[in-house]
Amino acid sequence: MIFFEFFPGLVNRSNWRLTASLVIVHELERFNFPQSNTCRTMNRSSSLEFEFSDKNDFAKWVVEKAVTHLVRFHGDTSSFREELLKYTGRWPTAHLKKLEETHRESMNKVYQRSKDELTERVATLRTQFAFIIDPLFAVNAQTKSGKRHAAVQTLKAFVEEIEENQTLWTKIDLHTKFTLALPLRKKPEMRQLLHLLGPDVKSVWRDAAMRVFALMQAELEGEEMEDGSSTFEESYALARDRMIAKEYRALLTQWSCRNSAHRVTIINPVTRNGRVYCEVEEATSKKSTRFNYTRDRPAIKAVAMKTTQKACSDESGERPEGRPTHFGINRSLLFAKKLEKRDEAFSIGRFGEGIPQSLSMVCFELVLESHKDKAK
Repeated sequence: MIFFEFFPGLVNRSNWRLTASLVIVHELERFNFPQSNTCRTMNRSSSLEFEFSDKNDFAKWVVEKAVTHLVRFHGDTSSFREELLKYTGRWPTAHLKKLEETHRESMNKVYQRSKDELTERVATLRTQFAFIIDPLFAVNAQTKSGKRHAAVQTLKAFVEEIEENQTLWTKIDLHTKFTLALPLRKKPEMRQLLHLLGPDVKSVWRDAAMRVFALMQAELEGEEMEDGSSTFEESYALARDRMIAKEYRALLTQWSCRNSAHRVTIINPVTRNGRVYCEVEEATSKKSTRFNYTRDRPAIKAVAMKTTQKACSDESGERPEGRPTHFGINRSLLFAKKLEKRDEAFSIGRFGEGIPQSLSMVCFELVLESHKDKAK
């Protein structure tokens, strides 16, 4: 052990109690035990079972128990978060309200933007159909077929788009569907229909197209609103759960880390048929003192000087007769400097933080004690 590398002659000394104490101190410093004055040990545990009518009764009992006990949970207790937070007055009502308002405002902005885009698209379709209505019904032999072909392709693409939306397509009646697809027929058929129906067929077709536009805008607005509401609910639920979980973790930390309580209650709750059943283990938390030290470098020279003077002088301040010179102040200070150098090399090579000043002081005082015994 490194301690006996410093003082090999102390192993067989009669003061073995002090030597053993120094070894323990050295080992505590070596493994970097926390500098806490106290720690808790558990003893005298007892196991109980409780039954509660609902979560509110359970939460009330837990909150009352937490006043005098350290409360800890086993298992998943997320289903009890709301009741526990409300009974402790830590339910984040204001934060949740603000969160909901923020999400609602964001959803309204998204919905309004989608509505404006849909309105603009329907307006564009109305204008486009107003330009193609004449070429659609231009079926005379003298009319150029190029314009009618382009108009027919535009109407065909629109009808196919509506058919893909099954919800919208099923809401359009058969009469409107037949009238809307009327210009898609070939020229000979269109000439016969125009001869039978007369010139009012254009107005009938225009009315059918306007009905489709109205249904299209209403249906797509409803779909956008439903999708936006679903997205809002998912986003809000996730953000709400995160906020509640954060507050709940803070509550559990407060319950399990208080220094004033001396009894620990460990609870493992489950719910069955609306009732709460829990196994409760109670134990006494006993305080025990740990090794305490201070890191007060550099002070070894001053302490060594005072300790050496005290050991090598009598009450009158003079050196006692018969005291060997080689155990005097110069030799002690030389040993102190050597010890400090070894201490620094030891800290750099093995520990990183070094041996605390308290260990060096105790070792030095032990050597002086040995010197005094030799002098006598």
